[in-house]
Amino acid sequence: YFNYNFNPNDKIFFSHSRLSIIDTSETGNQPMFDPLTKNLIIFNGEIYNYKTLKKELLSLGVKFTSSSDTEIILLGYRQWGINVIKKLTGMFAFAIWDNSKKQIVLARDRLGEKPLYFYHDPGKSFIFSSNLKTILINKFIPIKVNHNNLPDYFYKGYVDGDKSIISNIKKLNPGNYLIIQNHKIIKEADYWNLSLYFNEKKKYSTEDAMFEELNSVLKPSIENQIKASDVPVGVFLSSGVDSSLISIMANKFDKNIQSFTAGFIDQRFNEAELAKQIAKKFEIINKEFIIDELQFDQIMEPFNYIDEPYGDASLIPTFYLSRYTKDYTKVILSGDGGDEIFLGYETYRADKIFQFLKFAPKPLVKLIGKGLSKINTKQGKVDLKYKLKAFINGLQFDFNRAHESWREIFNNDEIIKLTGDSEEKYLSNHWNDVKNCHYLDQASYIDIKTWLPNDILFKVDRMSMANSQETRAPLLDHKLVEFAASLPIKYKMKLFKSKYILKKYLSKKYNIKSGKKLGFTPPASNWIITHHVKLKEYLKTSNLMNTHFLDNLFQEQLNKNNDHSYKIFTILGYCKWFENIKNIKQIKSSI
Repeated sequence: YFNYNFNPNDKIFFSHSRLSIIDTSETGNQPMFDPLTKNLIIFNGEIYNYKTLKKELLSLGVKFTSSSDTEIILLGYRQWGINVIKKLTGMFAFAIWDNSKKQIVLARDRLGEKPLYFYHDPGKSFIFSSNLKTILINKFIPIKVNHNNLPDYFYKGYVDGDKSIISNIKKLNPGNYLIIQNHKIIKEADYWNLSLYFNEKKKYSTEDAMFEELNSVLKPSIENQIKASDVPVGVFLSSGVDSSLISIMANKFDKNIQSFTAGFIDQRFNEAELAKQIAKKFEIINKEFIIDELQFDQIMEPFNYIDEPYGDASLIPTFYLSRYTKDYTKVILSGDGGDEIFLGYETYRADKIFQFLKFAPKPLVKLIGKGLSKINTKQGKVDLKYKLKAFINGLQFDFNRAHESWREIFNNDEIIKLTGDSEEKYLSNHWNDVKNCHYLDQASYIDIKTWLPNDILFKVDRMSMANSQETRAPLLDHKLVEFAASLPIKYKMKLFKSKYILKKYLSKKYNIKSGKKLGFTPPASNWIITHHVKLKEYLKTSNLMNTHFLDNLFQEQLNKNNDHSYKIFTILGYCKWFENIKNIKQIKSSI
């Protein structure tokens, strides 16, 4: 459903394309108008506590014309003004036209589950959207790649912070709101400060007391996300602790809920069998989807739906899992966020080992690095040689820089060869927020602020929306995230056991031990070897990259000297995005 509202007097144009989840009737359509204040709203996302807020507003005498969560924000703004944002539990990006103040309020959810881009020409125009392509199609906006941000992409795999890959277009940071008046930004501020919870640790008399508080925030998060829907809800189930816990608890609230598992033919990447065992034990309906050997065009298709360069190959199985499950449900629960808030990644183990080895003599570190270069790669999940090289490389830095380097895709010399641009190594500007915290808390906070919104949530939102499906993350309920941030480290990682609290909770409450989480890493190296001729031809004909450098990457991949899957897909993500941008330029020229 698509609709728009044009206010010629104030030169305000709001348009909206709707995926109906709550109140699927016409009364929930947008833009939505408040006849009392003449305020207007467009909104992308879901508010999970909308029923609770509706009761509160009804007690204050507010009258409703729909049962949608959109109206909760609109009439909540009438009642509480900008403070309505702090009352919302959910994922959202919205804009409200405040008719009395003649200003627009933009807001984005706390963790960045929903995107929000804007173009600003001070005093002349302000254009915003949850999709970058929607802004770029405007014939008055020049499409110019911001080459200052290109090295950032090739180093991290995404453009960090409030920047974007296009000059003069920015992103609203998660947990922030923006006020625009007369085409000028008059205020930008945050409404949520997660660092406060990292800096103020809670104390528990017993582990049972801690588990009780975990249950008090986890249970309503899952329940609310299931019940905040007028269409069927499903859940992604893997062998990991996050999705297992969500699936088991979701099944308690809805016995008809269906779980969906993605598997691969290559058993090194397949966790479907372990997921089926969990589903069988707890009598959860489970449907399995095996991702077969993909053709070249099938590998390329998901990249058509990205509005910024993105090279994480896991977007491919994410896309096809959403395509498969959309025939069963329009809403799906996922375990995203658990690794960041409860220290599940291997990078946190690397952080811990770093503390012991950071004083190792530099000549010894270089010698080990040279030795690794002679070992052939084993192209499985994430190659051990790849991980060891990243770790050895990080030992030359201080902790902050080392942690960010664990996920380094291209180093500075490679970026120069590839693009001709040099990457200025800079640290995330969030480290100071948690400078007095435990080093693992610092690492967790940085990942929540950078990796989570720009890689994980970017991928999940774009791939599910491409299939007209909505993915929800119960572990990113802000009250649960605040709880996790305030936990002492010993409850998140005990020695080298990650996610201690969640695994103990799963064992204690449901008598189950989670299997080894393989992660949603696809057989990218297999795809490259199978389609290397077409892949290399495509990348070369784009004329965007150093062809000699590309030849070397592919040669080492085919000879199994090194696994360059991350690098090749990062290049592919940029080239495919650039092709999409050229198509937009052609459309604009014909308007």
